[in-house]
Order: sequence, then C-alpha cells, then structure tokens
Amino acid sequence: RKETAQPTISTAQRQLFIDCFRCVHGHCTDMLSKDAYNELSGTLLDALISILSKESQREVRAQICGLIAQIVATLKRLKLAVPPSVHEMLLACLEGRQYGNRAVAATVEVLVKTLEDGREHNVALLTAISASKKVWQFLNECIASAKTSPTQNGQDGLAALLAMLHICCEDEALFATHKARIIEIVNDYKHKSFFNHFAFIWHDSWKVAMLRVQIVDKLLLKSGAFYFTQYRVTEDATNLKGVWDCLLFSTLHNDYRVRHFACRVIRGINDMNLQFPISKKRTQSFSCLMVTLLQRYVADLLTGNAVYMHADKVKTGEMAQYEDIPLPIEFGDALRAIAGSVPRADALVYVLYLA
Repeated sequence: RKETAQPTISTAQRQLFIDCFRCVHGHCTDMLSKDAYNELSGTLLDALISILSKESQREVRAQICGLIAQIVATLKRLKLAVPPSVHEMLLACLEGRQYGNRAVAATVEVLVKTLEDGREHNVALLTAISASKKVWQFLNECIASAKTSPTQNGQDGLAALLAMLHICCEDEALFATHKARIIEIVNDYKHKSFFNHFAFIWHDSWKVAMLRVQIVDKLLLKSGAFYFTQYRVTEDATNLKGVWDCLLFSTLHNDYRVRHFACRVIRGINDMNLQFPISKKRTQSFSCLMVTLLQRYVADLLTGNAVYMHADKVKTGEMAQYEDIPLPIEFGDALRAIAGSVPRADALVYVLYLA
C-alpha cells in the first residue's frame, strides 16, 4: 500500500498553533487551582518542548521559548516545581543541539526565568550546565561570531554573555575561569564592540538593546554584591568602564522601554550610595561618575566631536544639522535618573548646568 505523504505545515500555521497554546495558557492561568495549573502546565510544556526540538525557524522558536518562559515564570510565582524536561531542553539548546543555535536569546530568556529564584533552587540544572564543555564552547562561539559580525550576530553574543553571568553568579570557582573573558567583552570599546559601542546600542532593535541593559542590571544589581566584589569596582570604577558607557548610551536610547529600564538601573545603583575613589584622598558618588560622562558627551556635541546615532546618514549627507542630537525627552529622562530625587553634592554643578 502506498504511504501517504506528510503534509507541509507553513511557518504561519505553526505560529498560529503556538498562539493557540498561548491563549489556552492566558485564559486558564488565573482560573485554575495550583494543582490543576500544575497539570496543565506540564501538558503544555511537554508539547512545546517536543515541537521546539524539531523546529528550525528562528521566529517560531522565539515564540515557543517566549511561551515556555511565561509558564516557567508562573510556576515560580506559584512556588511550583519546574519539570525536568525544561532543564533537559535548556541543556540541549545551550549545547547547540536541537537547533539551539537558532534564536539563542529566546533560550536564554527561559534560562533567566528558571534561575530567577536563586542558585539554591536550581542546583541540579546549574551543575549540569557548568560541567558541560559543550555549553561553554557554544557560548564562546556565539560571542566570537558577534565580535566578527555584530550586525548579524550581536543578539546571540549578548544573550551568550547574559547566560554566562547568570550561570557564574555566586560560584567563585566557576567565575574565576571566565572572569577575564567577561571583562574583556564589556570593556572592549572598538568599532565592532557589540556590547558598548554607541552605534550598535542606538541602531539595534529595542529587544537587542534591552539585552545590554539586562547584562548591566545583572552585573550591578541582581547579583547582589558578587560582581561588584569580584571586579573590585568600589576600589577602581574604571574596572567596568565599558559598563558605564553602555548604561549612559542606553539612557539616551530613542525607545522608551530601553531608556526607562536603563534609568531604573541607574536609580537602583544611586540608592546603594556607593563611593568610587578618584584619588588617594577623594571619592565620587555614582551620580557624579555618570553626570561627568553625560557632560563630556554634551561637550562633544557643542564642539562637533559627538558620536552619531545615525552614522549611515552622516556619510550620505542626508542628516539635518541637529537631527542626531538626543531628543529633549531622552536627555531629560537620563539627567533625572542620574540626578536622583536629591542630587549628590559632588554632582550638583554638572546637574544644574546640564538642566
């Protein structure tokens, strides 16, 4: 008997299928008891992970991982266990198996949600990931590709860096192995620096730009004092110079989601009341450090030496004289965040001048 050929399902049809899953999850989340939701989420996750293992399209993979991340976040909120199948999926994708090299940022989104409640609740997963040479090889390959071709592969490189920070956090022995690699990436300020170069921060889509702020947030706030201590930031602020540049340019981003997230990070660091040494006898506040960087940028604007948000338009001569200067709302958001509710004494002069 002749075998019937398997029908081809288009990308649009597969995306519609995932949307149906999302609707089921969205409508049932608040209606079910914890036990009922636990059963439903297990069924949905099994189906989604099965589809993901065979899916090669980036867009569809991103949708599937986005929904898995939502389910994981809900399980964490309800204090329910995340099924082992999610851990197995993460390990496979981070090793580059099962089309894991497609939509790396979406995989890392699931990883971040899974690790959100701390290392102590995810020991088995972190042990498996940390011990896998293929994981580190894959993450380093993503970063190398981003350095070579930041426009095409920058998102994967940023996601890989974010994954490294989450995996290494609070594990001094593991972090010691990757410490130099991480600092090299965040402080590298060259034409093709995919992390902190203004051209990529301003030209990339808002989702890619958000990854940079997530990296800064993890380094400075969400790791407690781990990375601050490891990089001895309070002894020498230049140890994370690339992070300050990235944070400043992110506060001037034209997308309000990126800008507000970056401003929220600045306010969070301001609330820590940190002091950074600038000489043997003098220190400066974080507010002073950031407002000094902003003042230098303004000085470059006034002298015609500024970096450009639309460098391609500069080359072709299409840009009007003032088109590339940050809009007042962008500049105002950045300055308000840096100043804080009560400006620090050492930052007051520059804050008033820029205002």
